[in-house]
Amino acid sequence: MSPFVHWVAPQSSLLSFCLFSHLIPLPLDCTQLALRSLSFASKDVKIEEIDSSILQMNFKRLCLSLVAVQAIGLGLMPAAALADITDTTTFTGTVPGSCTYASGTSQTVAMSYSADDEGTFTGVSANIGINCNFAASVSLGAVTAGSNPTTTTNTATLKKGSSTLATSGEGASSTVSLDNTNGATENVTIELTSTGASVVGAYSYTVVLTTLS
Repeated sequence: MSPFVHWVAPQSSLLSFCLFSHLIPLPLDCTQLALRSLSFASKDVKIEEIDSSILQMNFKRLCLSLVAVQAIGLGLMPAAALADITDTTTFTGTVPGSCTYASGTSQTVAMSYSADDEGTFTGVSANIGINCNFAASVSLGAVTAGSNPTTTTNTATLKKGSSTLATSGEGASSTVSLDNTNGATENVTIELTSTGASVVGAYSYTVVLTTLS
């Protein structure tokens, strides 16, 4: 039997020996190989003579075990992080438009009469309150005469305070801005003048105020 060296060292040194043993045939000069490997071990290495066949078998078993452990460790390494996925949710909403006549709707106005211009009727409505939550526009429809005794010339005027916004007669007015404040009530009035009412009888006229967005 040939004497061989058996050494006991930390796992890192044993692994180094295993790597060397795969590169250099173990049976050739194991004593020299083991002594070389001792340079990787700590000072607590224990050396003793053992049977060469036992040393060879034990080292191979040990090396296979260490290599297997290292392979398992590599297999258990965490995989690369998966890419994030995203989804976008869009929320939408609408403020509804609101516009009302707050006051003065469906009025009946008694006109005054004078003999000027072959009979003249004049009348002014009370305030018509308009409340909108958007920039509103207004227009006056054509003055529509009822079943009057005679034909007259008619003019309707839409006023906001002392300012004239629109005027209509045989045809409707153009559409103009109310120049309102969002959510505030704006008061307007309608004035009507009819001339040529020379025939006795009852006269009536209608005018439509339209408020638009």
